Amino acid sequence: MRLQLNKSAIRSVATKRANRNGLVLIVVTILLALMSLAALGFVALMQNEHRASQKRGNELILENAALSASEFLATVARQSRHQRAITIAETEGGSPFRHQSLTESGGDQDGAFFAILPTAWEAEDSPELVFGFTNESSKLHLQTVLDWDKKVPGSGQRALMQLPGMSADVADKILDWIDEDSLPRTMGAEKDKYISQRSTILPRNAVPKVLDELLLIPGVTHSDLFGDANGSPRMNGSLKPTAGSRGSESRQHAPWSRFLTVHGRERNETFEGEKRIFLNSPDLIELHQQLLTSLGLNWANFVVAYRQFGPARTLRGVPSSAIEPDFTIQPKFQFNSELDLIGSKVAVVKPGKPAWRQIVKMFGKTALNPDRTLNRRELGAIVFGNRAKLCRLEHIIHPRVAREQARLTRQAARKDPNAV
Repeated sequence: MRLQLNKSAIRSVATKRANRNGLVLIVVTILLALMSLAALGFVALMQNEHRASQKRGNELILENAALSASEFLATVARQSRHQRAITIAETEGGSPFRHQSLTESGGDQDGAFFAILPTAWEAEDSPELVFGFTNESSKLHLQTVLDWDKKVPGSGQRALMQLPGMSADVADKILDWIDEDSLPRTMGAEKDKYISQRSTILPRNAVPKVLDELLLIPGVTHSDLFGDANGSPRMNGSLKPTAGSRGSESRQHAPWSRFLTVHGRERNETFEGEKRIFLNSPDLIELHQQLLTSLGLNWANFVVAYRQFGPARTLRGVPSSAIEPDFTIQPKFQFNSELDLIGSKVAVVKPGKPAWRQIVKMFGKTALNPDRTLNRRELGAIVFGNRAKLCRLEHIIHPRVAREQARLTRQAARKDPNAV
């Protein structure tokens, strides 16, 4: 009996021990599963982080490539036209905008690079990409249109009407959008009209920051402004609508974005990058010195005389080297354009000279300015409507001009027989 109890106790202890071992095994298995899941989650997290860092790295590369392209384009834009032509000529492949590598090796497949393309390509039917930039200064600036319209009312509309597909009502609405006042033009629209049509959009009454803002003006469509009815700029330069677009329902003309700008600024410099001479400068001494250095004595004397005495239409000319500038005479005339110099002549009559005394005696002091120089406008009003008075004026001036020309010719021949 005692032996039997001991065997039962041993079996009970063995069973409990086996149950305990099985429980431990289950717990260990669960712990291993949890650790595996944790490890798997960590690996997945690291993979996601790796992909995110790669994506962010690529974004940074693209951002830096875009910034590099912007800086490169700014550098090229700062060059003079002459320097820019040299840069393009020295670039392998003929275009510095085609492929600019951002790596030291510079290979086509080695890392990031950028290319610069214009918004609208110039080649109408070329299947190839056109690289480069659009010269905004060659376009019509909206502020310039507004300035023209202020000086000569109606000239702004006439300028906009030169755009293909433009209508008079849309031109007036564009001008009302960008001008400062709230008075609508004949076919335009100002704030009151937008409000009456329950529009939440009101005119800026200033030149917009971006050209896209013109799309807010009634009558201006995306097809008009950018040339494609499906919402994307027409990049191949073709006037035909792209497949699937509503181009057949839109106007077929070159987009206005090719002709208008809100950013253009042409630098006031020559082809070589030198600062241009301001012909209407109030400082005649400085103007004469600049012209003397750049164009020579004849041009310097003539331009100064033109500013002082204005153009003469009916007089026979003498060489401008015959003119001795008198810088005490203030400028009374200005150039409207450099083209004013073509075929122009100047009659120089200085105060106190014999010709001046005869003119004053004949036409009176009404032909004089306050500084005693001849008032060319007043004198012209007197003689151009009276043939007899015009002949008397020419009789005073022409003989003296001829004598001075002969004197200068003899003087030049004495210095150099081949000069004449």
